[in-house]
Amino acid sequence: MEPADSPAASPELALTPNELRLAQRIQRQVLQMVPLHLLDFSPDDFSVTLMDQGETGELAHMAFQSWIAEELLNHPLMQRYPPPPTYLRGFLKRYLALVERLEPAAEVNEALLATYIDLLGQIPASQDGRPLDRCYKTYLPSTGSPRNNLPAETSITLQEEQMMICRGTTGLRTWEASLRLAEYVIQEGQALVQERAVVELGSGTGLVGLVSALVGATRVTMSDYNPEVLDLLRDNIALNSDRLPCPVEVRRLDWTKFSVADLTSFRESTVLGADLVYDPSIILALVDILHAFVTLDCQVYVASTIRNATTFQLFRDTLGIWSYCYDLYEGQS
Repeated sequence: MEPADSPAASPELALTPNELRLAQRIQRQVLQMVPLHLLDFSPDDFSVTLMDQGETGELAHMAFQSWIAEELLNHPLMQRYPPPPTYLRGFLKRYLALVERLEPAAEVNEALLATYIDLLGQIPASQDGRPLDRCYKTYLPSTGSPRNNLPAETSITLQEEQMMICRGTTGLRTWEASLRLAEYVIQEGQALVQERAVVELGSGTGLVGLVSALVGATRVTMSDYNPEVLDLLRDNIALNSDRLPCPVEVRRLDWTKFSVADLTSFRESTVLGADLVYDPSIILALVDILHAFVTLDCQVYVASTIRNATTFQLFRDTLGIWSYCYDLYEGQS
């Protein structure tokens, strides 16, 4: 592959509508820091990768490469809240390898190649003894879900830890169920949170609560127990404060030590929780606090990634203590 100068014309104008949708899908994944091994270079409507279909040629076109260089790497959000250099280097390595596989004789965009070479010279923190820093992940809910009324420029940027467990908690990262619940809030926002107060349990990084604020909640209360998580929540609220249309607050909430009187200010709220069902030892406390919210005429929605079927069944069985009637919706990741 040989380097080539970027064309002077706007690369976005040179892409077909289908190519632009694919480029924007890749952009969303990189801004969100989807794990490199899960990066998907196929359009939304393909169930298998385009490489298997033999239809990925557009990814190697110079116009597509130029879009990646100009509209992705130079995106204002990438400039202001860049992913770690190791992540960008890994993305470019995968993308450039794909270009070479698809079109062995293809020219390579000069800016892409220069950026990749520069990133190769940067020593990752994990290799020089320094701890991994917090990273930025940016979510574009308006482009990720087909059914919503959010403005096209809507974005949420979060600080997160790069390790799954950090400072003794898993709450410093956004997990799969939070992404799914946030998407559900966007799609069903009018019925779910608009003109209602929202309480998020086990907020973690705060994605679901921030989405609720953008969709039309009158007030959002994010809650957690770990002090490190509470500090991160405050940081992420501040990071997005210029786009929040309603008050958003943080509250420490211990599921094992509360009374219904402590929660009366949340009467008739929408209560949201994601990835709460993960530890058998807290299931009873979780169901107790959900019951307390129900007695206050709250609507409760819990999203779970079923990592352990036994733990999830324990949650369902414990709900039966209060003879709850509930709807169970099963979705795919």
